[in-house]
Amino acid sequence: MYRIHRAVHWASLDAYIRSLSPEAWFLKGIGQTVTGSGVSQWDDISGNGRHLLQGTDSARPALQADGSVLFNGTSHYLKCSAFTLNQPTCVLMVVNVKAWTANDRLFDGNASDSVTALQNTSTPKISLNAGVALGPITPPLNELHVHKYVANGASSSIGYDKNASTAGNAGTNNMGGFTLGARGVGDVPSNIQVYETVIFPIAPSTAQLDRLVAGLMARHGVAG
Repeated sequence: MYRIHRAVHWASLDAYIRSLSPEAWFLKGIGQTVTGSGVSQWDDISGNGRHLLQGTDSARPALQADGSVLFNGTSHYLKCSAFTLNQPTCVLMVVNVKAWTANDRLFDGNASDSVTALQNTSTPKISLNAGVALGPITPPLNELHVHKYVANGASSSIGYDKNASTAGNAGTNNMGGFTLGARGVGDVPSNIQVYETVIFPIAPSTAQLDRLVAGLMARHGVAG
């Protein structure tokens, strides 16, 4: 039923996402393989074949009844094989941050602390760091929000939902891949529930970002 609903109601949003040529794209309820205790593969629906993978059973996050993926904050993460992903890069994530622990990573690139979203300073603050910390944003815990991260050197930005983003310098590191739920080597994992993540090789215009965020909020029932 979800796939039928998505096809009927979200074709316009999906077409717009595809028009911006995402590098990778993961959506709840689609292409998720459960092996042993959790998700061993979450398919990339961009067409680029950059699937999120986890070969270690204890590190596999739990698939939820609604198709979202729950990371426990102690051992869970998923990781793509390395691929070329240079700045500018935009990561949009529909996520419920369940708990806050200093330095836990929501995502990273292929290597540790290449381009990462991390919990820092004090709850519920989250920063973007591609060599320089930018932010923070303060999305409330235990609520679903659309996070927006743009790594673009001195013109980077971080924000959530329809709130204005904070712009500034986040550094010049390149992602070189994508790790979800932890740092690039799998440490400092976060307790998050992920519904959708899209990675673009661009710094979207304000109009593009607003349209994407509004569409994702509507798709997942995010208030605001």
